[in-house]
Amino acid sequence: MDLKQELGNEMLNLYRMAKEKCNYNATRFIQMFYKLGPVETAKTLINSKTPTEGFTAMWECNCLDLTVEFLVLDPRFRGLFSEEELAKVK
Repeated sequence: MDLKQELGNEMLNLYRMAKEKCNYNATRFIQMFYKLGPVETAKTLINSKTPTEGFTAMWECNCLDLTVEFLVLDPRFRGLFSEEELAKVK
């Protein structure tokens, strides 16, 4: 499995876990994911000027570990993102 596919699998796991643990249905996220793919979706979310609805919902649920921002800091995926993007999510 390549790294982008692995990231995609992990992002879909986050989607399912957010729904299960926080009763949050990330409709816009899943649409973006299937339209843009995992890396471009993550980059779009990271580069958003304001916190996304999903990030806010996970913060309110005390589950920031279920955010894409948390996932991109995983050492496995850091190489898919620029230093500037990584700095935004630290």
